[in-house]
Amino acid sequence: VLSLEEDEYCARLAGKLTTPKLTGVYWNTGFAYTSDAAAWFNMSLISALGATVANELKRNNTCSYQQHLFGMLQLPFNEERYTIFQPASNRRPLLIGIEKTAGHRWPNKTWTGYDAVVADLAQLGFQTIIFEKQNSLLQYMQAINNCSLLLCGDTLAMHLAIAYNIPVVGLFNCTSPAEIYDYGLLVKLVSPVLSDFFYSTAYDEAAVSSIQ
Repeated sequence: VLSLEEDEYCARLAGKLTTPKLTGVYWNTGFAYTSDAAAWFNMSLISALGATVANELKRNNTCSYQQHLFGMLQLPFNEERYTIFQPASNRRPLLIGIEKTAGHRWPNKTWTGYDAVVADLAQLGFQTIIFEKQNSLLQYMQAINNCSLLLCGDTLAMHLAIAYNIPVVGLFNCTSPAEIYDYGLLVKLVSPVLSDFFYSTAYDEAAVSSIQ
């Protein structure tokens, strides 16, 4: 059993299952995790080392999530790609997709410069599409797979672009660039004040405007 969710129901379920091997999170009068998963969960909200140490480990981490995940299983990471549903592609060579929004948990993943970039791209002859909320995830995936380049924060759109072999420029205002493996597709623009807002859940104008 590979148990990766920091969720009480999932942790209790993982701990109850009969299995020759459990790796990851389980419940033992509280959250616990196996030693082979410690490199990842020592940096997490359920870290056995406490929040101060966990945050410092997170800040200094240089390994991607993939490297951590494969490491839990004692396997080398050899640039294995995402395995995900691939909608039919109608890719347009000059179409640049832009995701301006981010989830509520990390409001600093947004950016104040998108509108200016759209105007600059139009002058250069590029078409842009600003993604809007779709009725289904499949529609969102299709919209992304029609683009030849993406510009976005560290969001679902970035991961989908990587999965669909689309070059993507990703902005990192508050989350770890090191944890995202680039697969030769992702150009990371990192905020010069990233350390001031590292995993901050409170919106701050200084964070979202820090990349010029």
